[in-house]
Amino acid sequence: MPRIVGLSLAALFLFMAFFKAWSEQKSQRGAISEQVQTLRAKLDSLTKSNINGSVDWAVIGSQPQDHSQVGLIVTLTNSGAASAIDPRSWRLTVVAPDEHTYSGEPNTLLNKNLDFCFPPRKVMRFVRSDALYLKGAAGLSMNGVTQGFIWFGLGASRSSISSPETLFVLESASVTGQRIAISTTIGELTRKSQETTFFSGIENPRALDVPCQANIPY
Repeated sequence: MPRIVGLSLAALFLFMAFFKAWSEQKSQRGAISEQVQTLRAKLDSLTKSNINGSVDWAVIGSQPQDHSQVGLIVTLTNSGAASAIDPRSWRLTVVAPDEHTYSGEPNTLLNKNLDFCFPPRKVMRFVRSDALYLKGAAGLSMNGVTQGFIWFGLGASRSSISSPETLFVLESASVTGQRIAISTTIGELTRKSQETTFFSGIENPRALDVPCQANIPY
């Protein structure tokens, strides 16, 4: 065999050997990368919460000095790792149709009844154990669900935020840093109220047929 042919064949076989080794290493790196991604996904599912929510019911009441109050029944679900919501993080932003924005922080539920009247003899009554900020702070387990009540005072008149187009944005954050935002409109809540009359996570899940005095915020 001519020397040049032998050298050419040797170079070809050497190149094929290098290419095979490179291809095997690339395939191994791809498999390792897929394993890493799978492990990361599993780790995220064990360490990161995935809390979502919906506003199921709302009431808008009047307060002195032409202010208003907004009460919300909210359901929270968590499809991720167990976590809790920082009770200091709750905020409500209300955007009126004229684009005026109002914000409020939650009021505390005391050890006394908080009644919202619906004349002539219907009362939605809430108690301290209904408080959403307490239930969220107690923690949501993986695949857990909780329902609670939260209410806010707003520096806006009731009439200025009563349009069906008014937008409510309820925000909070988990102790691990997940930002939670729940939005709805008064129009959507009105439609829900025609279908929903029972709230399993509330101490008094139905409106009570008892006399009611107009609620005085405390």
